[in-house]
Amino acid sequence: FCLNFIMQLLYTIFLADQRPSYTSFVALISNFVSLAIIIVLTKTTEGSLFYLALVMGMTPFVIVSIASLFFYSKQYKAIRPSIKYVKKEYFRDLVSLGVKFFFVSISGIIIFSTDNMIITQLFGPAEVTPYSLAHTYFDLSSKVFAIISLPFWSAYTEAYVKNDIEWIKSTNKSLVRVWYVMVGVGLFMLAVSGPFYRFWVPKADIPFRISVLMLVFVTLFTYGNIFVVFINGVGKVKLQMIGALAGAILNIPLSIFFAKYLGFGTPGVIMASIVCLAYGPFIAPIQYRKIINGTAKGIWNQ
Repeated sequence: FCLNFIMQLLYTIFLADQRPSYTSFVALISNFVSLAIIIVLTKTTEGSLFYLALVMGMTPFVIVSIASLFFYSKQYKAIRPSIKYVKKEYFRDLVSLGVKFFFVSISGIIIFSTDNMIITQLFGPAEVTPYSLAHTYFDLSSKVFAIISLPFWSAYTEAYVKNDIEWIKSTNKSLVRVWYVMVGVGLFMLAVSGPFYRFWVPKADIPFRISVLMLVFVTLFTYGNIFVVFINGVGKVKLQMIGALAGAILNIPLSIFFAKYLGFGTPGVIMASIVCLAYGPFIAPIQYRKIINGTAKGIWNQ
C-alpha cells in the first residue's frame, strides 16, 4: 500500500495533463494481470490469503512502476521526479492544500463506510443487504457521471489560471445538462427497480422507499459533484473541508437519531447521509457562483 501510494503519483500527472484515460488503461492492465495470476494460483496451489494479498498488493505496484519507467523516460522526461527539483519554499503551500484534501477524503470515507456498520448494529446484518443492493444499483449512475466529470478537474484549473471564465461557465452548463439526462436515467432505473431486483437477487426484499431515498441521495451527490470538481480544480477547498468534517462527526449520531429514535429504520441512515453531504448540492453551487463572479471573500475564497 505504501509503495503504491508513492508510485501512483504518476496518475496525478496523467490527470494534470488531462489524460485520465491513461490512468484507466494502466489500472485495466493491473486488474487483468492480477486476475490472470489469481486464476493460475487457483489451479496450482491451495487456497492462501497470503498469496492473494501478495498478488493484490504487488501487482499494481509492479505495473505502475513499469508505466512510470516508460512515461518518465519518454513523454514526461522533462518532469520526471528528482531530488534536485525539491524546493522548500513550495512545501508549506503544497502541504496546506494536501492536508485539506486529505481531511475531505477521510471524511468521505467515514460517511460512506459507516452506514453498513450502523445498520448492522441497530437492525442486524440482514438489513444491510437491501441497503447495499440499492446503493450498488443506483450508484452506477453516479459512477458514470464521475467518469464524465473527472477530466474537467485539471481543465478547470487551466481555464481559471488563464481567466477563461466564459469557458468555465459554458462547461458547467453542459455538465448540468448531462446531469438532467442522468436524472432521467435514474427515474427509469427506479421504475424498473422491482423487476431488476427480482432478476438480480431473487430472494432479496428491498423496500421501495429505500430505492427512492437512494435515488435522491445519488441525484443530489452527482449534482453537487458538478461544482465540487470546479472548486477542487481551483484549490479553494477550506469550506468544503469544514463541511466534510462536520458531516463525518454528525453522520453516526444523526443516523442513529433518524433510524432509531424517529423510527425511520434503514431509510433514516440514508437520510442522515444526505444531510451530512449537504455541502455538495447546496453550498458548493453558491461558492462556485461567488468565485466565478469575483465576489468570493473570506472562507468562500480559501
